[in-house]
Amino acid sequence: MLPLLLLLASPQVQDQPLALKPDWALGPLMRLELVKGREDWEEDKLVKSSKTVTPIDVEVLAKSESGWIVRWTYGHTSVIEGGGKDKDYAERMASLNEGMRLDVRLALAGVVDGLADPEGLKRHYSRTLQEVERGLLDKGMDKGIVAELMRGTTESVLGPEFEHAALVEVELLHRCFTVPLVPGKKSTFEGELPNPLGGDPFPALGTYQLDPPDTAARQAAAHFTLAIDADKLRTLIQAWIDEEKKNGGKGAPKSLDELPLKRLDETTAYVLDLQNALPRNVEHVRTTLIRKHKRIDRTFLRALPMPVKSEKPR
Repeated sequence: MLPLLLLLASPQVQDQPLALKPDWALGPLMRLELVKGREDWEEDKLVKSSKTVTPIDVEVLAKSESGWIVRWTYGHTSVIEGGGKDKDYAERMASLNEGMRLDVRLALAGVVDGLADPEGLKRHYSRTLQEVERGLLDKGMDKGIVAELMRGTTESVLGPEFEHAALVEVELLHRCFTVPLVPGKKSTFEGELPNPLGGDPFPALGTYQLDPPDTAARQAAAHFTLAIDADKLRTLIQAWIDEEKKNGGKGAPKSLDELPLKRLDETTAYVLDLQNALPRNVEHVRTTLIRKHKRIDRTFLRALPMPVKSEKPR
């Protein structure tokens, strides 16, 4: 990785993209701590919050001319906030991933290219869902409530979008491989944001920028933003309103101001390790405002020190 650091110090390449090129050895790559939190606000009052922590071991299984296979192995998810008297139930639901081996294909440049073993993921969830259901029934929960909970959970982890849902954190970690990061330059891109009201995702506009790298600390900070593309959304919604009015629909709002969604945006901050081209820290925040209800979803990924291998006695 020394050549990358030398290039960063050279003035003639300051306007060139940061050369984030994976060069990983087979075996353990990093240990992550995944922290997920949610806050629900009514105007200025916090009404509910939750937070979970999950350890994840990442290892490189294979490398070829076409790319990499990496494995994320999930540990036990602990509910550290918001469980209350239902903490046992919350931890059972949160730990559906416990023991899961998520095998991921990466392109040679580090970009996520999909699941390497989607059937293995399906087998894991099919097994753990049954275990969770038995555990909830053993705790005396009503059969009808359990059945309803399991239907929703099964749809989220085994439904048509299960592969996308499984890769959310992986894609978040590898996001900086997908764009050319030029120190000091702010760039724009088009994207999408999930529709919190259900239905198709919303068109969005984003920015990304890389701060000048800190060669002494061998790290660099990158910043991403993404928010609804107001002009495109206005056009789409107005066309829908006009169509509903033409067809005599009574459910359509009279104007855009009547729509319940008032805000949808996200920010992501990275601290990149210039030695292995992966983030040391990721902080992702999505804010949704529906009428007066604000929800803030936070995802943190933090690289932890790898455990020291103990030497076998001779």
